[in-house]
Amino acid sequence: MSLSTRTSTSFSSIPGSSAETRTSFSDAFTSTLGQAPPGKPGVRPRSDGVLDGEAVAHCPKGLPDFHALLGREGSARACLYAFDLLHLDADDLRALALVERRALLREHLKRAGAAIMFSDHLGGTDGEAMFRHACAMGLEGIVSKRVTSRYKSGRCLSWVKIKNPGYERR
Repeated sequence: MSLSTRTSTSFSSIPGSSAETRTSFSDAFTSTLGQAPPGKPGVRPRSDGVLDGEAVAHCPKGLPDFHALLGREGSARACLYAFDLLHLDADDLRALALVERRALLREHLKRAGAAIMFSDHLGGTDGEAMFRHACAMGLEGIVSKRVTSRYKSGRCLSWVKIKNPGYERR
């Protein structure tokens, strides 16, 4: 499994190319999802799930650096950008709208450490301007998703990846 591709991952097996990275992701999930909610000691904590995300290492300018993931130093400082929550304990969340799954994900990652980041979104109707900005920054492109869509594996009309034609991997 490539760390630079979009992947579904269980909380207990976040990908990493080094033990340090795997440990930091696992520790962050354990500390985030393995505790009862504040002020609700009788509530059983949610501690198992599957999310959709991407591991990213950054260059000194803060931009994604694919090649840094391949090395020990880069993978040790990589983080996981989580953008969807597919399962939570025994609950299959894929039938929920994207906006509902992302709200649950945001809630469950509130106490996450720096190793796990909620991948925020930009709403709006000016996708072309957003794409031009991503290209100007030298990013790979953008992904557009319908907020009302249900999760479907593989490519579909509910989400579209638009690639920057001038993108070069760093």
